[in-house]
Amino acid sequence: MTTPDRQSVTVDIYGTSYKLLGSSSNYTRQVASYVDDRMRSISKAHARLDTPRIAVLAAVHMAEEA
Repeated sequence: MTTPDRQSVTVDIYGTSYKLLGSSSNYTRQVASYVDDRMRSISKAHARLDTPRIAVLAAVHMAEEA
């Protein structure tokens, strides 16, 4: 199955590389950067949290913003 008008881009989020598909590589990079920033911010505030917990908190915070 093909995905028309999708561009593949490799991004780094919180020290891990991900290969993502999106309608715009620039927009996908912006979204990845936003997620990375949120995770790093949470990590600084809560140094003892592990990566999965940081990711969940970032997701919850971003969902509240929407």
